[in-house]
Order: sequence, then C-alpha cells, then structure tokens
Amino acid sequence: MTVALRPLDSTEQSPETIPVIFNVHDTSWTNAYGNQSFYMPTYELLLPQSNDNENTSPITFRIFGDPGPAGDESKLSARINLKVKIGSPSHAGPGMSPVPMKLSIGFHIPYLDTDGTVLSHFVQPQIEEHADSVFISVFLSGQWVALSYKR
Repeated sequence: MTVALRPLDSTEQSPETIPVIFNVHDTSWTNAYGNQSFYMPTYELLLPQSNDNENTSPITFRIFGDPGPAGDESKLSARINLKVKIGSPSHAGPGMSPVPMKLSIGFHIPYLDTDGTVLSHFVQPQIEEHADSVFISVFLSGQWVALSYKR
C-alpha cells in the first residue's frame, strides 16, 4: 500500500492556515505570519487483536461470488477494509495543527508475468477520513481476487 499526502489547492485554504516549509526534515513549521505552528501527522495501520471478530477487526478481506467447479475467476469480487489511526508526533505541542493535506492512497498487488518479471497492479481505493482515523476500502474483481487470496 502506498500512502502519500498531496497539497491542497491554494484556493481551498486560508493563507494563515498554510505552513511555510523550507526544510521537509524539520519537525514543525510556522505559517508566513509566524503565529501558527504545524506538524506532520502520523499514520498507523491498525492490526487485528486476538479478541477481534469480523465486525470489529480493523482489517477484513471478504470474498463474494463462487468460481464454481470450473474455477471461473471472473465471478469473484472482494472488498478489503483497512483502518488507519491518525496521530500526532511526540513533539506536537498544544496549539499546533496538522499540516492541511488530502490523503492519497494506492493499493499495489505484485505479480509475476509469463516471463517471470515482477509487475504491480494498482488499485485506487475509496478513502473515508475522520478526525482521528481513516477507513480504506479496496474493491477487487476477477483474477485480482484470486491472485490476492488463494483458498
């Protein structure tokens, strides 16, 4: 899975709420007026716990359809759900805000072609952002279901 942050269009944000970043390796930044500080939020993929079930697990993989005795993979579809926790780094103090960005996520399925070359199939998932978490839903069909999960 690839996670990236992409900048907002300048028309979507007030200049006072945009950090000025001279060095991306700094741990915090201020706006052009120096009156607001920003930090880069942290993202943590939540893992299932031993007491989770299919309704409470932060990761689920559901397969729909039946390939039948002939193994017709075109009849298969699947949904993968992932939950990511959004946090703030330890250096983020009171009054600091997360950098205003839109989250961009891609899901890659690696596979070998007939020559043995490693390739990647890219899937753009649906993203639902909340204040402290992100829900990611990846939808697959046909051969990509079979390749992602062999029964």
